[in-house]
Amino acid sequence: MEPTHPFYFLSSCFDYPDKDTPVANLSDALVLLAGDMGLQLESDRKQVPELETLQAEYVRLFINSPGGVAAPPYASVYVNHSGIMRQKGYDEAMFFYNKAGFEPVESGESPDHIMHELNFLGLLLDRDDMSLTSDFLNSHLCKWYPRFEQRIVIAEPLPFFQILAQVTHLCLKQTLKEVMHEQATFS
Repeated sequence: MEPTHPFYFLSSCFDYPDKDTPVANLSDALVLLAGDMGLQLESDRKQVPELETLQAEYVRLFINSPGGVAAPPYASVYVNHSGIMRQKGYDEAMFFYNKAGFEPVESGESPDHIMHELNFLGLLLDRDDMSLTSDFLNSHLCKWYPRFEQRIVIAEPLPFFQILAQVTHLCLKQTLKEVMHEQATFS
């Protein structure tokens, strides 16, 4: 069964681009998804970045840069407003993963990284668990994502990451709207 949501794709876009990353495919698909979501993009924003350029921008935005990380991609940085990792946002993410019966996959990133949370959202939607999806969105992901998105925008990123932030916002908003309607219908 093919997923009917874009969250696995968005999750992959928030992962570090390596030599195996199909940059042109990701960029083209992101532009198409942006169009589907109603974003009008100028032609210069549709250009495919080189892998090295995308990697450097990823590092600047999400890992390390002079003056500090522009937009740390971890819930814990935003949830407790302290900028410290592995705190309340991490605990919240782990609570939802455990409630769904999932164990975080061993990776180089913390379980509260945006790519893991978007992947988890995709898993919840695939399971058609609207109650847990609604709870996860309302009490966790949609609480911190807007501040993360704002930090990306303030950093004036390459168009790829600016579009990614906007499209993710629109997809979260649309999914929340659908989940809330679904709950209201069946409550």
